[in-house]
Amino acid sequence: MKAHYRLFLLCFFSVALGAMDSVLASAYLPDIVRELTGQTSDTATGRVGSWVNFAFLAGATLGGIILGFLSDRIGRRAVLILALLSYGSGSALGAIAPGWEILAATRVLVGAGVGAVFFVGALVVWFGGYGNPIFAFSMVYLAGLPALFFVKPR
Repeated sequence: MKAHYRLFLLCFFSVALGAMDSVLASAYLPDIVRELTGQTSDTATGRVGSWVNFAFLAGATLGGIILGFLSDRIGRRAVLILALLSYGSGSALGAIAPGWEILAATRVLVGAGVGAVFFVGALVVWFGGYGNPIFAFSMVYLAGLPALFFVKPR
């Protein structure tokens, strides 16, 4: 398999895993927050869950911006590896978080990695020999669609 196809698949599956993490975490967040806080009311669970979701979105925004600029300085490959490590380690640490505050902190790490992968992954595909930016961005972002199949309705 040619190198640019492997690179495309890496970016495609990185975006797919990031989208899956985002969708699954949001879907199961009420149960996770109930488990971590011991609170069963929807109001308390929603309040804490909002902060955890905010942490992910803030991390994704900052990660996309900061690591996007950093990719121009140190290279897209290094930033893509850093982003994958960020959301991989953030997910692993979030799985063992003893409280919702630690979970929120790990969601910032996950968000930063996912935001960077969305942005830098599309750029890698675009400049990796696919030429057409519409093709590059659409193929990378379509990777997130299979994540919707993992969410079950309540």
